[in-house]
Amino acid sequence: MGLRVFRGPFAEEVVTGSTTEQVVVRGLEELFVEVADWVKVFDTPVVSWVEESCRVVAGDTVVECRVMPPVTDFEVEGRLVVSQTPMDMPDRAPEGSILLAGYTGSALGLSQMVQEAVSRGFSGVITYDPTRDSFKREVVSGSARISLEAGSPPAVPVVSIKAEDARRLAKLSGTRIGLSGKAKLVRGAVGKTVVAGLNGRGELEVHVTAHHDHWLSGYYDDLAGLETLLQVARLLRQISRAVNVVLVSFTAKEFGSPGLTTWYWSWGSRYFLEALASRGKDEGVIASITVDNLSGESVRVSSHPLLDGCAEKAALGVQAYFDGSRYLPYLDSYSYLLHSIPSVAVHDQPRHLSRGHVEEAVEEQRLRRLVERLAELTANIAVCLSTQETDLGQRRPEDLFPYGDSELRYLAGKIAMILDSAGSLKEKAKVLKEFHATVAYYEPWLEVSYGLLEDVVAVKRVMEEVEKGVGGRFAVEALDNGLLIELLVNDFNRSVAALALAEVYRRRVRRYLEKSNNIVARMKGVV
Repeated sequence: MGLRVFRGPFAEEVVTGSTTEQVVVRGLEELFVEVADWVKVFDTPVVSWVEESCRVVAGDTVVECRVMPPVTDFEVEGRLVVSQTPMDMPDRAPEGSILLAGYTGSALGLSQMVQEAVSRGFSGVITYDPTRDSFKREVVSGSARISLEAGSPPAVPVVSIKAEDARRLAKLSGTRIGLSGKAKLVRGAVGKTVVAGLNGRGELEVHVTAHHDHWLSGYYDDLAGLETLLQVARLLRQISRAVNVVLVSFTAKEFGSPGLTTWYWSWGSRYFLEALASRGKDEGVIASITVDNLSGESVRVSSHPLLDGCAEKAALGVQAYFDGSRYLPYLDSYSYLLHSIPSVAVHDQPRHLSRGHVEEAVEEQRLRRLVERLAELTANIAVCLSTQETDLGQRRPEDLFPYGDSELRYLAGKIAMILDSAGSLKEKAKVLKEFHATVAYYEPWLEVSYGLLEDVVAVKRVMEEVEKGVGGRFAVEALDNGLLIELLVNDFNRSVAALALAEVYRRRVRRYLEKSNNIVARMKGVV
């Protein structure tokens, strides 16, 4: 198996709307022509971003850095304050200070750290990963809440340096340093999504997706996914297909939302699905498979409940982890879910979250083994989805929501009954979307979660923490419904807080029960 996308312009940093993307898209078109029946390019309005230079100067010491998007031109000076971790950050910074802090974790966590640094008076942030001597590139937001609609750039410049350079700078703690960079936003740019098709029988489609924009070298995010698309196409061409298979390489997965939304990822797929829906073309898409956020160590499979059968079977076949619907919000899968299209994701999101976007070299043999495994797994899922369209989604109540609460068990039974009455997979997916929620946890942990009755699960999770004697701040938001929980819990107010949480829990469950009653009434033609 020859690898085609790990060299040349593909292996350069590819920002949506850039001239490099244009070159990569032309190359992708040529590669897809070799394996597909047709190829198209779909334009997406984006904001692009260009870095020209970045450096830290401390006396005679000059350190190269990488600007964190969407930061633009800056030049600041200040006293260097060193913090080994975000937890070590001083409560109040001397005026005009610049923070040097080690950080491992997600971009959302980095944004939270930067916002905290701003609140404490820092005028710039230099970050590094203490576990590897590599530059990182992450999108940093100045907004405290996660939103698909709104956002803002950070209030101070943020850059990344290598760990070895961080150790050199740390010896200069307390001295004045200069931090400068040139970078710009390019508004009115156009990103390019590449779409290719393998014709099957009928009008139904299964989408298999990756993305070609990436920060730094991008081997695992997402050149491995791109290579997998090509290999899957070769495998599927050899078999009869009950449905059409559409291969999609998205633009603007990593960055590009014109509004600089805090939900900065997957703008390209969101726009693509909205365009399909506006023409009624999303109705024929029965499922999607996304290959993204990988590592060279393990492979995980997450799926919408209706696709668990195909996903779990294929995962076992290549010894991948199967973990239900976890991690779907971090991937282009989520854009499909917003349109009632059940999705499977092939990924290693936990390691990706801890590692982030790093500049690294990966040996070709390791990449080859990974792509072979991914291609077999993804092709098997696609075949299963295309041949079992009418057999999916037969779920017992305990499969839908395996919790012991009697009221929830009753609700799960009603949802299962409604599913039994629904016809096609598409109809079942539309029913389940009514009972799915997207939740952002802000304190004491930071994550985004999507799933069946996920807002109820979130309240239950906080209730259990409070019952165990855990104190501190709890902040949880349902993205389509506003703030769920905002509590400061201590021994003084624990019992009252527990009562308040119990009431929030009951109201959420009752709201879903009312929704289920309305759906049943509609199906019976009562309303």
